[in-house]
Amino acid sequence: MRLAVLNACEGARSSLNDPFSGTAQSLMQQGIPAVIAMQFAISDASAITFAQEFYQALADNYPVDAALAEARKAMSRALSSEWGTPVLYMRSPDGRVFDVKEIKKNDAKQDQGAIPEPVPVPVPVPVPPSLAQMLPGRWDIQISTPSVAAARLLLDLYPNGFFQGQLMGPMGTSAVAGQWQITAPTVVVLQGQERLGFITNPYCCMIQFNLVTPMQFVGVSSIGEQVLGRKVA
Repeated sequence: MRLAVLNACEGARSSLNDPFSGTAQSLMQQGIPAVIAMQFAISDASAITFAQEFYQALADNYPVDAALAEARKAMSRALSSEWGTPVLYMRSPDGRVFDVKEIKKNDAKQDQGAIPEPVPVPVPVPVPPSLAQMLPGRWDIQISTPSVAAARLLLDLYPNGFFQGQLMGPMGTSAVAGQWQITAPTVVVLQGQERLGFITNPYCCMIQFNLVTPMQFVGVSSIGEQVLGRKVA
């Protein structure tokens, strides 16, 4: 094996007491020339963008470190704040773990004289908008539970992964700001700070969507609150 790619959350994470306790580090100890893994959690959308660009660059005969750089740039162009999540462990001196040109040459020799098979014409399938495409914008969100008075959240979600807004509840109006990310196909996590007057506290909210359209969503928070959002801009 010349290359291992762990396109999953925290495959490069290790212990402070044992720097070789992570999965990626263990593979390097087995003698694999190059290992790529994620040092933090990564969303599905960013993982897909990474895989597409990384393997395309490898197929174009890029060294593995240059292919990783191309994948990071593609993640950044997609306005993802996770472009720094993939990391590379490498013992190869020049990053070339494959000779793609030689492989293509051998394949061409094997294909000489072979009758090409007909290529089926793909039928275009309409692709629905993804969660990452629908969520950016300004939302008016109602949050309620059977036992607690309803709260209202006016929230701006930006395509670059940041958010800011105002949370209006029984204790008054506070300002919230931080980063948002899609951690599963129907789950969004908001992490940042909440400021009420001179008091600042950590802010974290996870929403599981039951219904999402470009103009509204219905879901439930991680503590069982009913969440109803309507896009206003």
